Amino acid sequence: MMPERNARRLLGITRSQAKMYEYSVPQESHIDISAYDPTKLYSLTLGLIGDLSYYVIEENQEKIESTKKSLHFSAHFFDALLQSKLNDENSDYLKLLGAASYYLCDLPGSTNVLLESLSGNTLDLESNNIDLAIYYVLKNKTVDLNDESFYTSKLNETFRAYQEFLISGNITNLFELLQSLRTEVYSIGSDRELLLIDVLYAILKIKYRNSSWIALPKYTGLALELWHDVIVKEDFIKELWPAQHLLGEQGVYKGKSAVIQMPTSAGKTKSTELIIRSSFLSERSKIAVIIAPFRALCNEIKNELAFAFHSERIEVNEFSDVLQVDETDELIEILESTNETANMVLVSTPEKF
Repeated sequence: MMPERNARRLLGITRSQAKMYEYSVPQESHIDISAYDPTKLYSLTLGLIGDLSYYVIEENQEKIESTKKSLHFSAHFFDALLQSKLNDENSDYLKLLGAASYYLCDLPGSTNVLLESLSGNTLDLESNNIDLAIYYVLKNKTVDLNDESFYTSKLNETFRAYQEFLISGNITNLFELLQSLRTEVYSIGSDRELLLIDVLYAILKIKYRNSSWIALPKYTGLALELWHDVIVKEDFIKELWPAQHLLGEQGVYKGKSAVIQMPTSAGKTKSTELIIRSSFLSERSKIAVIIAPFRALCNEIKNELAFAFHSERIEVNEFSDVLQVDETDELIEILESTNETANMVLVSTPEKF
């Protein structure tokens, strides 16, 4: 199932209408779209998210890669239809499907933007809490659902198994519970519930694959035992973002040299933290030097890493901004003040070296 020319044209019209609202164009100056009906794309876009969810569940990698490209179309459509105000009565449904679509095609930042406009307290898509399960899993939260909907008991069991995995890395029976729940929904559920249970199942499979418990030992070649105390820290990342996966796939966490360009909010600081941790845990080095162009940025990086490494035997320092006759003296002073058994991160501007 692929978007054809007419479907892409209809998406373009919908996005144009959305831009009219984004830029506060007066209503009388809006483009006339009365001859078009963007909701005709519903069956295509719902089919695409359903297809990809099924392929993820079945682990059909070839189909996943080809369908993921088309799912961008669905994600943009749900987002554009929402912003165009052409279908306000289904706004929560569009937000949830858009957030899920963005996540399934590896755009977690866009997922978070849409989730901010939803609330678990008011979300009700008449799907017996499967919608709430998707919402909370995408928000990286686990809750106890306390009503008497058809699937509440099994959803709560699934949440508890997922929470156990997040805390300890122990997968227990998470996917067995999901398969049992899916079988039940397929036997008695509505069309919407059938779609949403597959979306929930697919998201949890990707969350599992992306999790630090699975990805870090794989990408670093280090035993899980070495990562355990780091992963269980409350403020450590629970899953890797796409850019961090790329670094792992290219061997950067194993010490391979690389030149990397990353956009804003792609996870640069966390990626840097992972590279440093991998180097220290593997004992390839005891000192990491970070060069940043401005003092203000050095200070920001230093503070973020000091927070990330708090309560560990890793000291984070930066050069003083006071003019020094010989910068070597300050470097020696920093090194001498560092605990001999501790690793060190040194943040500096280029001229200090």
